Amino acid sequence: MIGVFFLLLFTGALGAVLLYNNVVDLRHRLADKEQALATLEVENAEFKNRTYALLDARKAKDMLEKSALIFDRNPEFIMVESGAIATNL
Repeated sequence: MIGVFFLLLFTGALGAVLLYNNVVDLRHRLADKEQALATLEVENAEFKNRTYALLDARKAKDMLEKSALIFDRNPEFIMVESGAIATNL
């Protein structure tokens, strides 16, 4: 009877230790994932800032003025018939 009691006590203690170890391991992995997520959020914000800076309309207008190009409000385009190009092959 006492042997069964000690066996159950030992099994319960061993189970509690294993459960505790698993909980601690999960908490450490969760903390690592949260840190990785925070790093990715910062990198994403920096990427967005660079993207918005590249696509800024004011900056594009300044670059246009510096390059000595002329902004044409009514551009005229050359029209080519698609059939004529295909038949000359």
